[in-house]
Amino acid sequence: MNIIELENIGKKYILKFEKGAFIKDVIPRLFIPQERKEFWALRGINLTLNNGESLGIIGRNGAGKSTFLNIIAGISAPTEGKVKVNGKISTLLTLGAGFHPELTGEDNIYLNGAILGLKINEVKNRIDEIIKFSELKDFIKQPLYTYSSGMVLRLGFSIAVHINFDVLLIDEILSVGDAPFQEKCLKRINAFKEEGKTLVISSQSLDLIKSLCNRVLLLEKGKTVLLAEPKEVINKYLELIRERTVRRDENNRYPSYPQYPEDIERIKFGWGTRRGTGEARVLEVKLRNDKEEEKEVFETGESLRVNVKYIVEKEVETPHFGVAIFREDHLYCYGPNTLFDGIRIKKLNRGIGNFSIDYKNLILGRGNYRLTVAIWDREEENPYDYHYAYYKFRISDKSSTSSHLIKVPCSLFIDGKRIKKTYNLSVDKIKKAKPDGDNHVEIKEFKCLGRWNREKEEFSLNENLRFLLRIKAQELINSPLVWVGIHGQQDILIQEACFDVGWSIPAGDAVIALFYPKVPLLRGSYSLAMGIGSKNNGEDFRYFPAVANFKFYTSKLDHGIVYLPHHWTLRNP
Repeated sequence: MNIIELENIGKKYILKFEKGAFIKDVIPRLFIPQERKEFWALRGINLTLNNGESLGIIGRNGAGKSTFLNIIAGISAPTEGKVKVNGKISTLLTLGAGFHPELTGEDNIYLNGAILGLKINEVKNRIDEIIKFSELKDFIKQPLYTYSSGMVLRLGFSIAVHINFDVLLIDEILSVGDAPFQEKCLKRINAFKEEGKTLVISSQSLDLIKSLCNRVLLLEKGKTVLLAEPKEVINKYLELIRERTVRRDENNRYPSYPQYPEDIERIKFGWGTRRGTGEARVLEVKLRNDKEEEKEVFETGESLRVNVKYIVEKEVETPHFGVAIFREDHLYCYGPNTLFDGIRIKKLNRGIGNFSIDYKNLILGRGNYRLTVAIWDREEENPYDYHYAYYKFRISDKSSTSSHLIKVPCSLFIDGKRIKKTYNLSVDKIKKAKPDGDNHVEIKEFKCLGRWNREKEEFSLNENLRFLLRIKAQELINSPLVWVGIHGQQDILIQEACFDVGWSIPAGDAVIALFYPKVPLLRGSYSLAMGIGSKNNGEDFRYFPAVANFKFYTSKLDHGIVYLPHHWTLRNP
């Protein structure tokens, strides 16, 4: 039975542009000349999906994936073509869609349930099961604006999977939330598949697409490139990525492949093992500092050189070398290789060779880490030798007890005065504070700023990041501390810092400014969290889990979260 039928689907938008930046500032808007331009987000899409099938949608940012799902869901009507859906649809498309920030999590269950077509009694019968699945516990009685992006996902997914449906639509956002909850979601999705329900999912996680879907649709500029089984389509997508020189588009945005965090189950599989076809083999790996001292413990900010000695048993064509850094909790920190860095190796002759990669400033935070070292074939399908998360080392930071991923500068200003004194307070203590605190601090306004203090939400690698916030304290805050942190997807703590203000914050409004110079983040979605309170009373903190949301893009194909400047040295046989 055909559950979804799309016939020659097209979706057109009309873009309007105002002419003359100076003119629009001095002449009433009525007289501003405008240009109109047609933009086809989708064009000529044909698809038939059978009951019980699982379809994956992949493509670069702007390919039309979200528009495709919105049309199936009935959220957006096609400009041309016909859509037929023979069943009830449940959607998990936009994080927080259908929610109200001022309502509690429990109230939002009723609100979202009504939007999805449930009656009040139906929601009442399922609400205990929804709350239990979401694992939000006491937070279910708190307003939604106190939730992190991962908590909003928990609530949205829990509601979506507890209604009766025939088709489940998911767009990207499963990459939000912590690893255990992601695993729980995937188990639930697999259970739906076994029940014969239909799944349509868009994701930048190619491993997730491969594991869940029996067919995959590749979109490019709103058109179908290929519709086939997963391996064939994914290989085609990777081929397109490698063939094209990445350039900025009209909106100064970059393609977002590959997305992070990469599939946790894929990372765990083979952890600490060695494999390969054997034409070339790694003989020795040594970790050294800039004094050529071999060691296993490095300080944050110290240099790290990875020296690799290898042997080529049989001549190989167009190989490349790769070195990846993982944290012990399976977090993929950074993974460059010579191919991504534009180093072309025509062949390796038989004999002994060496290569090394130098990191002059290891900004990773304290913790235990592992290195992957690999000699790859051109397509990265059958490695000659692959030592996966095989070499252990540790990073120490005597000046901090933080568990954040990277140590980068952060400057804080309150009412124009810079706060220089820091305080050792971690996010774990901040999160234990009451969600609404006792000091009744409110964030009245916030702005995310880029170059020339322009408001923006999308940044490129090594761009300056600024936040401007206006807070209101209902009463005097004695001995105030201000904690700030950047979180990534799955609530990964990227960076944190705590400042000892040094004077009391009076009741009333205050302006807080944050400045992060040249942020070395790769592609992904991020959020700013903040805690404000008194160091005399740890429970007096007000914790704001997601003050602002923003994204980073980059033309680099490197895997991971953080970009670490590096240099390769090759001595081939």
